[in-house]
Amino acid sequence: MSNVPNYKVYSDDELAEALENIDKKQFPHRFEELTKETQKRAALDRMQLAEQKRKASIYVPNHVPLLRRLKNILLSGAVLISGTFGLLQNDLAMTLCRRCEYVFHFSGWSAVCMYVALVLIAVRLIGEVVDHYDKRNNEHKYQQFFGYLMLPALCFYVLAFFLHSISDPLLSALLGLYQWVQTAVSILR
Repeated sequence: MSNVPNYKVYSDDELAEALENIDKKQFPHRFEELTKETQKRAALDRMQLAEQKRKASIYVPNHVPLLRRLKNILLSGAVLISGTFGLLQNDLAMTLCRRCEYVFHFSGWSAVCMYVALVLIAVRLIGEVVDHYDKRNNEHKYQQFFGYLMLPALCFYVLAFFLHSISDPLLSALLGLYQWVQTAVSILR
């Protein structure tokens, strides 16, 4: 009995090979030791697999860095305050980019459309902060909601520029000239 191999130091492959090739009748004690070691390792593997599944099922909520949360809150507040002020004054001033020199002054319906676009963008920015504090597993719902917000925001943005452009006197004159030419061409046909 002193020359019984130490099956605890065997690798899984070596253990499986030894169990497959052992003569059960000639070495019943070794066969029993091999079987116990195999069952012990299988139980350990099941426990490790269960622990991995448990760790994988632990939900980690979405994390938005503090600086980004502050930026979103301040930017959305600034957009809402300046937009509301511009809408109340009937002169909502906007530029297309930081380096653009031309400032668009929206009034009337174009200002209302631009204000709606600004509100939708502010809601999207605030929604990202809300998502950070919502500990439920629903980030996909927030992303879906953000996608649904951006299309109407873009449409209102484009509509505001369109309404602004047709209210501009120069573009109105060009539109009138185009309609006059179109009418003249249809009469000549």
